[in-house]
Amino acid sequence: MPLIASMMYILMPQMIDLFNNSLTQLSNLSIHKPMTTSNPYVNTLIEMGYDKQDCEVASTMFQKRSFPCVIHGRQFDTEEQYFAELHEYMNGM
Repeated sequence: MPLIASMMYILMPQMIDLFNNSLTQLSNLSIHKPMTTSNPYVNTLIEMGYDKQDCEVASTMFQKRSFPCVIHGRQFDTEEQYFAELHEYMNGM
């Protein structure tokens, strides 16, 4: 019995080092790292189950546009023309 106890006492630091190295290697694997972005709101949406690409597409929908511009094949020369047609579309729904 003393032989087993002395062997455990000698091998314990090596076993702990091996365990810590395995944990470090596991944490460095990319599949175990959460998807990170620079936008905390996008991170929250991703945690809720939304796709990162959907968040990026939706975020560009409300950006300020420069005119003239083409949206889904329709030409808008001025911002006033855009809002007039948007107003007309929304009232027709």
